[in-house]
Amino acid sequence: YRRIMGKYMFYSGSAAVIGCIGGYIIGIILFPLVIWKCYGLMYDISGFKFQTSCNTKQMFDYCTNLIYNKSGNAYYLGNSSNPYVVLVKAINRSITSCKINSNTKVISYRAFADCFELKSIEIPDSVVTICEYAFDLCYEIESVKIGNGVETIAVAAFMQCCSLDILNLGSNVKNIGNSAFYACSIDNVTLPNGLKSIGSSAFYG
Repeated sequence: YRRIMGKYMFYSGSAAVIGCIGGYIIGIILFPLVIWKCYGLMYDISGFKFQTSCNTKQMFDYCTNLIYNKSGNAYYLGNSSNPYVVLVKAINRSITSCKINSNTKVISYRAFADCFELKSIEIPDSVVTICEYAFDLCYEIESVKIGNGVETIAVAAFMQCCSLDILNLGSNVKNIGNSAFYACSIDNVTLPNGLKSIGSSAFYG
């Protein structure tokens, strides 16, 4: 009887330990990956990665002591010779317009996201990269002119700009990311000769 009970306790204890380890692995590693995959399929942004190609996502988050350079309706970071290298964010989410500084190279992650009253935007030729979600949910934008210096329009850069129906792409655009113009109202678009890649659902909707 003791031998049977000993084996029972050993096997049941081993099963409990294995179950706990397996549950931990599933809960911490596998389950979030499955949820993320399902989310990607639902919104057709399965190619999206946690780490952004622009490398500005969260770069300036929680940097409460940063002193920004202001130009127009936006805040910038740069250096002594060019204080406007990166457009970090709009001065607030209620702006209706913004003249981007002519020395800007990068429009940062979510720089103008949720600027619901922004009507139009002109990207100067100095800009090379428009980062992820830069203009996401700018419902009132009707026209966008992208300068000839822009090479990359990243994932979801203009996603859900529902009123956007006039788009002028610069001649040097090479990469358009997944869902870049998802759920916009663009009727037609002229793609430049040097274009190398268009992500999935870039112009969906």
